[in-house]
Amino acid sequence: MDLLNMHDNKVYKDIMEALNGLNISSEDIGRAEKFFDFSQDMDLSILDGIGVYEFQGTSYYTQVNAFNRLIDEDEKEYTKRYILFLDAIGGNTIGHILAYNFESMYTGNNRFAHRILDAYESRYDHKYTKMKIFAIMAQQDIDNIVSQRLIYTAKNNPEILYEAGKNYCTSKYSNAKLKLYAYALAYTKPEDKQNFLDKLKSLVVSSPESDAIKEMTDYILDRAEANQSDSEIMKFIMPIMFMSINHSEAIKSFLQKYIQGKEMKFLKVLYTNLPISYFESNVDKVFEMAVDGHVDGYATDCIKQAVKCGRSSRMVRKRKLCFMDLQRDTRNSLFM
Repeated sequence: MDLLNMHDNKVYKDIMEALNGLNISSEDIGRAEKFFDFSQDMDLSILDGIGVYEFQGTSYYTQVNAFNRLIDEDEKEYTKRYILFLDAIGGNTIGHILAYNFESMYTGNNRFAHRILDAYESRYDHKYTKMKIFAIMAQQDIDNIVSQRLIYTAKNNPEILYEAGKNYCTSKYSNAKLKLYAYALAYTKPEDKQNFLDKLKSLVVSSPESDAIKEMTDYILDRAEANQSDSEIMKFIMPIMFMSINHSEAIKSFLQKYIQGKEMKFLKVLYTNLPISYFESNVDKVFEMAVDGHVDGYATDCIKQAVKCGRSSRMVRKRKLCFMDLQRDTRNSLFM
């Protein structure tokens, strides 16, 4: 292979060594060899029809290390091709490789963010780039920075999150689609349903005739029903369902039945996992569902105040003691 210089050749070898650790087919390795020939202009047609793989559950640490090395390179062509190749073979599971840089990718404050955007926008329209990035980021635990961006988008363009979940959350094993659907539903009021559907008409990915709201709630309910015997999975799904109850009586009924006898667990899970601002603005609804007449008024008011104080802190995940102490102090008053 006639590469431009020895450095290109070294980068090429590093990339191919990393890709060989993914156990992809020999045919797709052949595609990679052509795609990463830096002596030639990038040919996106090489990626058409390439195999699709799951990075989740496989050895992708070599990819993380390789990607981090490429970020240090001055030549952005290296990272552009690497991102687009991994996107082509892994879909939104590329999020596992970009995980450690999500915050900077999203805030756009460094060259890592610009490299990501430059790569995607060299292949996709801007609105599809946004959907791709949302699908990628939803692969991982959502921290406060990412949550704020999701909330902003959910309030202004929830249809973007719906499209990202429907069309770009390709992993069979992750919960990325659930997360994006939950945010889209949580910040779309029932009376705004038609406006939501009208906005979809501007996006060519989906049929404007489809009832996207019902599609999302049905998907969430199906996942809950399929996993209700797995308490660990349900710890994640309970907040997702709570964020969706305004749009589905079936979800609300399921959740009310599921948490019977597990009310304290339900409170703790929502307290820990719901977006801070969403929890605070819906705290009355949380307790209405959780207590259902089982908690005396004084204990309820105390817990509300404690939770509100805790959730208002930016260091909320490190400051749960006030809630946990109060939970123990009032335990005898609860659910007797």
